[in-house]
Amino acid sequence: MESILYAEKRSTDAGEILFWHIYPHPNLLINLCGVKADRIVKVKVRPAAKDEESRYWGWWDSEKKTFAMIYPSKLQSDICFPGGAEAAEKAGRGKQVNVKIEEVEND
Repeated sequence: MESILYAEKRSTDAGEILFWHIYPHPNLLINLCGVKADRIVKVKVRPAAKDEESRYWGWWDSEKKTFAMIYPSKLQSDICFPGGAEAAEKAGRGKQVNVKIEEVEND
């Protein structure tokens, strides 16, 4: 259960690296979100291990077999669904997962 996606890479004033606007194609970040191409990186999204801390939550789409709707808090991920992610899980559409995001090399 992992996905290769594209994200905008930002750093906070404190030096923390954050990933935003996570989509399956870099053109979506440029055209939809207005992200400059030099800030786009390729990332691997996978479930966080029980001993790993991760602020990010995403949706594992059971039909498409990929992660989507990835945000830096569970609440942000949860509000993507009418009735919350739990209702979508019960309907068998997928699963809300605490995820780890790692930058990977471009091909």
